[in-house]
Amino acid sequence: MLKRLLKILIGGFMTVTAISPAYAITTAIELKKQADVLREDGQSLKAIDIYNQAIVRYQADKDYANMLGALRDIVKCCVLSI
Repeated sequence: MLKRLLKILIGGFMTVTAISPAYAITTAIELKKQADVLREDGQSLKAIDIYNQAIVRYQADKDYANMLGALRDIVKCCVLSI
């Protein structure tokens, strides 16, 4: 019974954390930094994938300025990989 209750509490906490706007912004910023490092290392495809994840998080929070910045960074990846 206790084990089941802990699973429910942990699951609820993780759900609330995942949809919290402040958490989404922090995570998107961290994703963007990680993608920047990958781009500088020449790993464009991995960087683009992570930028896309950041864009989704920015969209969820309606942070369109940072979303456009991440899109700009994807274009940089494409130009650098040519």
